[in-house]
Amino acid sequence: MVVLNSSDEHGLCFIESSNLDGESNLKQRQSVKGLNLGLQEEFQVTQFSYMMEVGPPTTKMYHFTGTIPLATGERVPLSKDNLLLRDCTLRNTDYIEGVVVYAGRETKAMLNNGGTRYKRSRLERRMNLEVIWCVVILFFMCLISATGSGLWQSQFEVNISQGLVPFLLPQASGTPLPPPRQLNSPVWVGFISFWTFIIIYQVIIPISLYVTIEVIKLMQVYHIHQDKDFKDKKSGKTIECRALNIPEELGQIEYVFTDKTGTLTENQMVFQCCSINDVDYSHTPIINTSSSSSSQGSNQQETFALNAQLQEELSAIELPLIYAQPRHHQPPAVPQNSPQERMIDFFLTLAACNTVVVAKHPHHDQMNASGMIVPSNSANSSEVDNASFTSIISNSWAPAKVLKGMWPFPRPLSPIAPSPRSTPPRTPESSPRYPESPSINIHMNPIPVQNPSHHSLDPMPEPLSNSPPRPTLLNIQPELSFQQLPSVTPPPLDIKPIYEAESPDELALVDAAYKYGFRLLRRSLHNILVSIPGLGLCEYEVLHVLPFDSNRKRMSIIVRHPHTYQKILYCKGADSAILDNLSRDVDEQTKLRVFRTQQHLNTYSKLGLRVLCMAKRVLSDSEYESWAAGHSVAENSLGGRERKLHDSYCRIEKNLNLLGATGIEDRLQDGVPETIQALRKAGIVVWVLTGDKQETAINIAYSCALFQPTMEILKLNARTKDQAERTINFFLQQIQQQEELRELSQSNGECVPPGTQSSAPAKQRGLVVDGRTLLYILDRRANLKKKFLSLAKQCSAVLCCRATPLQKALIVRSAKDSLKVLTLAVGDGANDVSMIQTADVGVGISGLEGRQAVMASDYAIARFRHLEKLLLVHGHWCYNRLARIILYFFYKNASFVLILLWYQLYNGFSGSSMIDQMYLMVFNLFFTSIPPIVVGIYDQDAPEEVLLAEPYLYSQGRTSSVYQPSTFWFNILDALYQSVILFFVTALCYQESTAGMYEFGMTVTHACLLAQSLHIAIETKAWTILHIGGLVASLLLFYIFGALYTATCPACLGSPSQYGELGHALASPVHWLAVILTSILAVLPRFVVRALQCSLNPDEVTQALLQHHSSRLMDFIVSWSASTSTSSTYRCRDPDTT
Repeated sequence: MVVLNSSDEHGLCFIESSNLDGESNLKQRQSVKGLNLGLQEEFQVTQFSYMMEVGPPTTKMYHFTGTIPLATGERVPLSKDNLLLRDCTLRNTDYIEGVVVYAGRETKAMLNNGGTRYKRSRLERRMNLEVIWCVVILFFMCLISATGSGLWQSQFEVNISQGLVPFLLPQASGTPLPPPRQLNSPVWVGFISFWTFIIIYQVIIPISLYVTIEVIKLMQVYHIHQDKDFKDKKSGKTIECRALNIPEELGQIEYVFTDKTGTLTENQMVFQCCSINDVDYSHTPIINTSSSSSSQGSNQQETFALNAQLQEELSAIELPLIYAQPRHHQPPAVPQNSPQERMIDFFLTLAACNTVVVAKHPHHDQMNASGMIVPSNSANSSEVDNASFTSIISNSWAPAKVLKGMWPFPRPLSPIAPSPRSTPPRTPESSPRYPESPSINIHMNPIPVQNPSHHSLDPMPEPLSNSPPRPTLLNIQPELSFQQLPSVTPPPLDIKPIYEAESPDELALVDAAYKYGFRLLRRSLHNILVSIPGLGLCEYEVLHVLPFDSNRKRMSIIVRHPHTYQKILYCKGADSAILDNLSRDVDEQTKLRVFRTQQHLNTYSKLGLRVLCMAKRVLSDSEYESWAAGHSVAENSLGGRERKLHDSYCRIEKNLNLLGATGIEDRLQDGVPETIQALRKAGIVVWVLTGDKQETAINIAYSCALFQPTMEILKLNARTKDQAERTINFFLQQIQQQEELRELSQSNGECVPPGTQSSAPAKQRGLVVDGRTLLYILDRRANLKKKFLSLAKQCSAVLCCRATPLQKALIVRSAKDSLKVLTLAVGDGANDVSMIQTADVGVGISGLEGRQAVMASDYAIARFRHLEKLLLVHGHWCYNRLARIILYFFYKNASFVLILLWYQLYNGFSGSSMIDQMYLMVFNLFFTSIPPIVVGIYDQDAPEEVLLAEPYLYSQGRTSSVYQPSTFWFNILDALYQSVILFFVTALCYQESTAGMYEFGMTVTHACLLAQSLHIAIETKAWTILHIGGLVASLLLFYIFGALYTATCPACLGSPSQYGELGHALASPVHWLAVILTSILAVLPRFVVRALQCSLNPDEVTQALLQHHSSRLMDFIVSWSASTSTSSTYRCRDPDTT
């Protein structure tokens, strides 16, 4: 829906898009500008007689283009800021009116609803391949049986005429066979028998395996959800398993790609340093142990201490402005291009160049679920506001009418403070609303005066003791203040506004500017109200907002100065985006200032801080008008609007003047270094993909243990394609020489001195790549991707700096497709969605950047440290269990079907079976279904403490050692051996017996069930009551079903009678002899092999378990010895024994 009108006088409305992208913060939308619909006293939908031209429906959530042609020939542009998407929730707005442009299946919500994404794991793909082999085995079994049936039939062709064959009709010699007689030909009988045997042998295809696997996966995911270690005590969030079909993938990860900000760090930005006028101002952070992770935490708590030197310099700027105000009716002027102006502009950029929404009160909806507007009880609020305003009037020398008009929060019932109704409409040459505003100075951080009758306007917390007080207007008693009575009600300016920002960076910068007196009080569509020390309340007219995007890496705002009426562009962005666009026509002093600022940026980066640069540009009227005309054309274009807008932004964001730089600290999360160390010990290669500066990223890489001090760091910083290729070839050649030298030294038996390059262990290298080099590497025409991946394969850790979201996804796809590795991507923001969706397993962290990454992920965790247990414990268990259960199913079905094949040797391949059809149907459904489910859910080859203490045990799943193609054929051969033992040994036991066919089949079925139960008992790693109960339940089901079926169903479903077969068989000693003997002989080879493996050649898990048990035994012995020695000492001290 395109918004045409709203309850707000400026056409603003606020929405929440959590149903679409998980973002719970308020987003501002506005009505279409340029139609003059708001000039009418009441908007009438029937008067909207315009035609809209919009682009075709697309899946891009944040892309919308369109225009409205006017009768004058002009076009009004439509953008995503005018569009409300389906499934969004209207907030803070009473009503809206608009035109629906997309409906039904054409809405973005429906176009993006492609259903549940189904991922097929590597283990499942391998299992599907083995199922194809089972189909091949089935084909050969049916072909052999059909051939045998045809050969059996052909032996009686000679005797057909004499009627010697009981199942063939007699035929006179010389008489041609009629058409019905052709059905008895060997070829035809073999053909028909082939399809008969497909029905008999189809059990070898494990259809029940898929059902069992889904049940096991569902229960595994349930137990992951129930793990209390995944719950974050700070935020109360726990793990979310959004994909139910790939838990085993967690145990086979080879490469982990992770974002840095918000993933490895807290994403709670703390203002640490700033550089203004080539002077570095550092700040001491304040550690709040009880701080919450909410986005508004900075509104209530102190995060850093103010810099004393910076406070003094701001006071030196403020005092002359304060003394100049009462003597002149015009605002005091700040010298242009002076350090004072740059300092004011620096903090003004922090406060104004952002998308922060200013709120007076916490957000409360006035519309109920029925759509009715429920008025809130605002009597108290209005009383407070009136009393507060009276207090302000009495505390100020300014005229009450002017001051009341400048009140930043005129409507107490509105949670978000838009412009008051007295705001004039935006015009190109509109004058500032209040010419007298420079003479009004309302400060919110005053120093309390000695006279108790004078009260400050903002009782904010006092500065720290080491910070000298900064004089303000209210310190100057004789000239600037009147005597007033104390007010009981504190003014609303005492309360800091609530700032809501999409990015924690913006929140930290606005908070820093607020604490230094540059306070953002109100933001509307066309105006920004800022309180500036020495100048008071200043309202800037917003001409254009150039939003931030990942390509430009900067944001700009063009405003009209309220005093000088200059058009000024304030820009904030990454250092590379700002420094490359600075003006080159400057003096030596400016060049020196830029150089020193760059040195400060490098220092901040080495400290691991996130750096941003601030710049400005004063636009002449001709420059602005020329650019605005071209920008309007770009806004009105339908085709290629994004590219044209990008070019328009870049044209105006040039010839900038540097104001300063900031350094923001984003602390590492708890447990990040330990988690990355554990992942690297597990053999997982970790890549960090970040958009930060290279020095910052390298510092964080060392802090989070991605890089080790002894690691050789390779840096790829190329500015051309040829330079990138030469650097990669040089590193590859150097690594090859080191490997050859190491192999030569080992073959000659020489001792390589420690510390030399040849003595370094393999893959102890770290690779650093910057964003510009990635452009050449990922370019298909450059043919550098394979060489780069070959170099990265020689490194145990890779760090990619200045990477865009698209580059992150391309890197993950390149590694997954070229290296054929299993990848996992971790991220927390919307810029990580493409990377998360590209990886085999996507993990989202529910941090402060919304829930877009969570909603696009397969697993969502609250902290990065939870990844250690998720992979090394639950991933290991899930893979090990499922791999063994899949192999068991193939063995189980094959051994049962091969028994039916051997019986065909005794019945002339007629297709009959000695096992009743009911037993054939329920054997896999009931008798043998419970034990594998129990093992698949609860079996543990190693306890949790062992897997966490020994991360290298993860290599079992990473190398897929449990389930190899060879293990499948070993299990098929084992099934072949067991079927031979179960059938022929049982036949030997019944050789001289008078037992019938179905009694023999009952014995074989019983023996097969017992052998398969012993088989899974041998493969069980950890015995619990559930394992024992599963085996007992399996045997009980066989006896109970057999008793009911053979006792109550003489002839069920037209099959031969089984009445009394089970009771007769169980009463026979031959039956029990055959069952016990054959089942033991069948599993004996597997038992011997497993025993020899554990004793002579134990795997890594077994060795770790033995070491763990031995250490526990030694601890027990030591504790027992200590306790016995202590008791002996006490006995020796007994006076009776001495």
